[in-house]
Amino acid sequence: MGWLREDFAEGVLKLTAFGLNQQAREKCQKDTSGWARSRAALRTQDPEPLIDCWSSLTAADYHDALSRIDVPAMLIYGDESNFYRAETALYVAAQISNAILHIYEGADHSPHQWQRERFTRELIRFIAWPV
Repeated sequence: MGWLREDFAEGVLKLTAFGLNQQAREKCQKDTSGWARSRAALRTQDPEPLIDCWSSLTAADYHDALSRIDVPAMLIYGDESNFYRAETALYVAAQISNAILHIYEGADHSPHQWQRERFTRELIRFIAWPV
């Protein structure tokens, strides 16, 4: 993750753009206004805690831990995620006994941002779910 320390904002944008989502790649290459806003926002962040978090997450293997989750879990996946394929969502849901999986069509890695009303509705329903 040393490349993130060189230019954090550009590193994150490239990580996002050159993942699985073709539309993100095209927007990055066009350097759209949304990418410019993201770049500006990323430049205001302290990169070290985020880099440390990502380093930890990518180094860990949570496969064995999933089946030990014994509380309800709401899983939200965008079907156009930059980082995870649908198979990942289905695998994780199958490993957690009390999982509820919601796949958001046309959403990337942040479906809660693109389909806010749906996410809010499903989150409220999940929170009210009896344990």
